[in-house]
Amino acid sequence: MPKHHKEYHKGDLAVDVYEVMTGPRTGELHIVSRTTRSWTEMEKDARRTPDHVVDWERNISPFLTQEGPSEFVEWGENSYLPANPADVPQAEKLEVIFIDVQPGMDEEFNAGMKKIKEMFQKNNSKVYYNAGTRAFGIGSQTVIVVPLAKGLESLEPDPASAWPTMFKNAFPKEDFAAWMKKFNSTQQKFESFLVLHRKDLSSD
Repeated sequence: MPKHHKEYHKGDLAVDVYEVMTGPRTGELHIVSRTTRSWTEMEKDARRTPDHVVDWERNISPFLTQEGPSEFVEWGENSYLPANPADVPQAEKLEVIFIDVQPGMDEEFNAGMKKIKEMFQKNNSKVYYNAGTRAFGIGSQTVIVVPLAKGLESLEPDPASAWPTMFKNAFPKEDFAAWMKKFNSTQQKFESFLVLHRKDLSSD
């Protein structure tokens, strides 16, 4: 895999590989493109280099138990990021969250995501996240990626960073439990897991 990525995934085609560390997905390898180009542009590049496909099928596919689907995520306005992208902590471990939205409740779910972002902003939180939506496929799914700057310790925030406290600071007249129950009702499925950046398998 590293030989393949170093040969065929350079420059705009560079990729990063992440290994799932927890849950039923443990051991999965997720290949993430670094490019911001469109899916059509990427497909054109793949067609221009047919030996890329041959190399993958000959030297990598035989060792995989299965190959998952390709996903295209469009990052959106519900992300909570600093004004300077360089201020996002570089982390080798990330928390990844997949949320399947209840059919017909996209508007209510997005209103909840906007409120979460507002809560983080009003608390001047240093915990940042990218939030996006799957651009194709069945159903509506949101993907959230949280860099864990302190590794696994980042999952044990101090009390001031706990959501009930942050919510009360941001919206003192509202009830957190009632709001959370309403927001959870917009979700059909919630999955969270940790991934480790495998630099040894990624592009240079």
